[in-house]
Amino acid sequence: MLVAVRQRDGSEAAVLETLHKVSDPLSTSYGRHLSLAQLDALSSNREGAEAVAAWLALRGFAGVAPTANFHYVRATATPAIIAESLGEECLPTCVPPAALAAHARTVATWAAARHGGDESRRSMRDKRQGERRGQRILGGGGGGGIYPGGNTTLSLLNRRYAIASNRVRNLGATQAVFAIGDNFDPRDIAQYRADLGLPSDLPPITTAGANNFPFECPADPNLCLESSLDLEVISSIAQGGNTTFWKEDANEQGFFYEWLVHVAAEPNPPLVLSLSYDLLESDPRYRDGWDVQFNLEAAKLGVRGVSLVVASGDDGVAGYPARSNAELCGFHPSFPSSSPYVTSVGGTMGPEHLDPGASTEEVACTSDGGGLITSGGGFSNKWPTPSYQATAVAGFLRSGAGALPPASLFNASGRAYPDVALLAHNYPTLVGGKYYQVSGTSASTPAFAALLTLLNDALLGAGRPPVGFVNPAIYHIALSAPTAFHDVTNGTNNCCAAIADPICCEHGFDAQAGWDPVAGLGSVDFGKLKAAFLSLANTHTHT
Repeated sequence: MLVAVRQRDGSEAAVLETLHKVSDPLSTSYGRHLSLAQLDALSSNREGAEAVAAWLALRGFAGVAPTANFHYVRATATPAIIAESLGEECLPTCVPPAALAAHARTVATWAAARHGGDESRRSMRDKRQGERRGQRILGGGGGGGIYPGGNTTLSLLNRRYAIASNRVRNLGATQAVFAIGDNFDPRDIAQYRADLGLPSDLPPITTAGANNFPFECPADPNLCLESSLDLEVISSIAQGGNTTFWKEDANEQGFFYEWLVHVAAEPNPPLVLSLSYDLLESDPRYRDGWDVQFNLEAAKLGVRGVSLVVASGDDGVAGYPARSNAELCGFHPSFPSSSPYVTSVGGTMGPEHLDPGASTEEVACTSDGGGLITSGGGFSNKWPTPSYQATAVAGFLRSGAGALPPASLFNASGRAYPDVALLAHNYPTLVGGKYYQVSGTSASTPAFAALLTLLNDALLGAGRPPVGFVNPAIYHIALSAPTAFHDVTNGTNNCCAAIADPICCEHGFDAQAGWDPVAGLGSVDFGKLKAAFLSLANTHTHT
């Protein structure tokens, strides 16, 4: 069980204010991130954590222990004790009872009582099909080299996004990918690097969290496809930086929160975190304040200079439940992509097509246009439009007024996503010794995360702080140096992901000039983006 401890009075507001100051490029505190010790001094509530622990211990909970920073309390108990102390409805989450409410925000009992592992890892994966971005296998396995044409390869990404060098020289420019129950085989990573002709001195992938099971990859590629894609993309675009595979147990219903709690406890977490999973914003796992708690933890990471990059989804405005049921069409924002404190990445396609006469324009990735997935995007129903994107979103609502979906279908005052988009179609991915084509925002997301790692490498090499929570800066750069972005102006996100005959809903958003909820600000010219970030860093003196 996990109990989120309320921070001291006023400290949550102080965390958000600090995030604004260190992330706003116009602030004199831009880049002045806090250490873990400084953040804990600002936000920890030891008295509250100890009060929660005492209350639980008195009622028979076992293994009661506050986390090191006193932000949470862990415990285990029988279902009977949980029901007696917290109520029979406290599964998997609940608001704390009145006796705890002064010290606790929310309670999760997903790991409080174990029942012998009655569901295998595979059955849990089957239940999570909608949560996975890019799980489908497209095309046959070859086992030889990279497919020769029609694919998004490293060389194409470098050309399209003006990436002059993929090499990371600064050891502080670290990165990680998140996995839920997925695995990877280090032999696939080594072979993938060899096939691309990458340097032989690149560091191996490090692991954290739950155990990795590489033997599952040859037996069933679907059990390793997501993680293999993420790792191969991020570690080939940003070569040489330490890359961590951070896995959470698929049997934990609170995998997002457990991951953030673990990362938050690290004195030196990876500076860039890539997350290729999502749930609907309305999912019951986000009830009882856990969505608010996620946002707080994401904001704390930003205060420490960590970037959290999240896939916008593969099913347009409707979300994955509508893939097989048109009656579920509608505007259903995904979370954590709709969090104001993450960078949401959508998908594009076009330049990978090498057929004679085919257009190589970069357009929004859409399943009805041959992209197999549709870039997710829309407006949050929970979180208001953050100040950093207010101008961009207002421009979209104003210029697209005549072509917008009915106003009753979406929350025009909500946090809008995605923020950016990159190529998301046909990534050759090596799993179990064979290549497969994979499409999804789970490809564009680690790709953009890798670009942030390359930015961090340049900044750290210049004696500057990392990019941290990058959204305020990229929206600022979109206004001050617009050529750092490739505007994506074609595509509609009304269809769901499908290999063939996708379900297309009546309404969606259209890509247009400027920011839009299909491809965000567009894709990037990395050379110009790097120059813009170095210029931002040079406007402030850091000691």
